Amino acid sequence: MQRTFIFFAFNAVQGFNVTTGLSYLKENPTKKTFYEVGGLINYGYRRKQASFSGFYSQLFDRVYYSKLDITGGSTVHQVWRRLSHKKKSSTPSALPGLEKTMQNFTTKIFIRVQYEQEVYNGIFTRADIEYCKSYTFV
Repeated sequence: MQRTFIFFAFNAVQGFNVTTGLSYLKENPTKKTFYEVGGLINYGYRRKQASFSGFYSQLFDRVYYSKLDITGGSTVHQVWRRLSHKKKSSTPSALPGLEKTMQNFTTKIFIRVQYEQEVYNGIFTRADIEYCKSYTFV
């Protein structure tokens, strides 16, 4: 089974952007397992740069619900950072909780591997490992 989709959106980083993707799902009805592989492409008109990401997911069995997910690619993240005040003042913005914030945008290039399994009737355990690099661009 193949799925294709397209999304149009607007955000502060990329302005108008379009995301399209394609995935392929293969089921094994006798074992009640599956695997899925796919990818996404996102293009922002303001940045004039494409972001690519992909994924692979596999359910190995329905006894322990063992599942492996692998994802990777590049995405855009919005990060808010509080600015510290060097001197104390009596203005309302100096009160706790009203600090000034600054908006940063980063491109995150990553790969993540995640494994999940049921250990006891409805209780699952999950482990994941991720490697990423972030680049600030605004």
